[in-house]
Amino acid sequence: IFRYENIDTFTHFLEDRLDCAISLPRVNVPPAVDVSLDAQQETVLRNIMAQDFSLYDSL
Repeated sequence: IFRYENIDTFTHFLEDRLDCAISLPRVNVPPAVDVSLDAQQETVLRNIMAQDFSLYDSL
């Protein structure tokens, strides 16, 4: 499992394993929008998604 924001690490891993160059073009990229949450919303989200955040933090 690799973090999406570290996609370069993932592609390097695959290139080493497969012994070939990999190019991942950016397609279907959504427009930049504000996705910030207020503190109460973030607390609720972190409680509901606790297992997911734990996995993410372990990577």
